[in-house]
Amino acid sequence: MAKQNVHTHRLPGGTAVYTAAAHTFGVDSLLLAAYSIPKQGEKVCDLGTGCGIIPLKWYDMGWRGEVTGVEIAPGAAALFADAIRDNGFDGMRSVQADLRRFGTAGYFDRVCMNPPYFKGGPSSPDPERDRARQETGCTLAEVVGAASRLLKNGGRFFLCYRPERIAELFYWMKDLGIEPKRLRPVRQRPESPAPWLFLVQGKKGARPGLLWERELVMEDGQGSPPPELLKIYGREERS
Repeated sequence: MAKQNVHTHRLPGGTAVYTAAAHTFGVDSLLLAAYSIPKQGEKVCDLGTGCGIIPLKWYDMGWRGEVTGVEIAPGAAALFADAIRDNGFDGMRSVQADLRRFGTAGYFDRVCMNPPYFKGGPSSPDPERDRARQETGCTLAEVVGAASRLLKNGGRFFLCYRPERIAELFYWMKDLGIEPKRLRPVRQRPESPAPWLFLVQGKKGARPGLLWERELVMEDGQGSPPPELLKIYGREERS
């Protein structure tokens, strides 16, 4: 790409992902992408898509279908649009919009989001980076409300979230019509005192009943990632 300060990441299947200083991705997005890969034929929305890492990872893993990435930051939405064009992916689109006002109610089979984790605390001088980490652009209630509005009845909501706010997340999911159905803890090492992340699946209009899934431990006793994580990571090259 003929743009300054843009980096290219190659996913295992060769898919190009474009990032910039304010619009990059972390391991949590890769974990969520693998956890939430859609079924064939589903219409899918990724809210707060950033550089589009989650939809691009789905396509890199072989899924094909209608997927819309919604991002309020123009720079991030442009990076995703460039990646769609350069990878030649049909059925994928980047929309620069506010998730609180985006879309048609009840349209999607699956909604995914890696939301801002923090409410208060240290902020970044870069407003776009700060919006990705802090609830300055939208609240947790607004995130869940947007997902509930966009989903069909019986549709599924996937997200990753920090343990210290998981009770608040479940409160808003239940209040806004999305029943928490699956919870997978992610622990850094076997000896770590607690998980650092939860992968969450909810279902709109479902009955209560939560399944606690097998824990994902990111490093063994020697500091090496397990086979499941190696498969998710693949090999990435940066240029």
